[in-house]
Amino acid sequence: MSIAKVTGVLGALLGMAGSVWLIAGGWQDMHGFDSQTAEYHNGMIFVRYGIAFLVTFLVIACLVTRGNWKWCLFIGVCCTLFSLIGMFSIGSALIGGSLYVSIHSFLNVMRQREMAS
Repeated sequence: MSIAKVTGVLGALLGMAGSVWLIAGGWQDMHGFDSQTAEYHNGMIFVRYGIAFLVTFLVIACLVTRGNWKWCLFIGVCCTLFSLIGMFSIGSALIGGSLYVSIHSFLNVMRQREMAS
């Protein structure tokens, strides 16, 4: 496996770690409060977003191993924008992995474009 793929997978793993942290925090809120409280419902939202982003970063890891950098770039930019929108709630857990994947994918797309021309 090339160094580009290894670093791309490391970025996806960083995003997965943030997603798992989000799930754990939401799970703790769900089981620490009564179901009628706002904290319970916020915890449920955190768990849902954590699962969605965990699946997203798993897809990114699969795309990286296949060398499909354009889709990695697109998904990484979308994740970064979503993380910036929700910076004060869930974005802080996901911004590291999404930025890493976006920047790394951008560099690989530019390198492939240079090699093609």
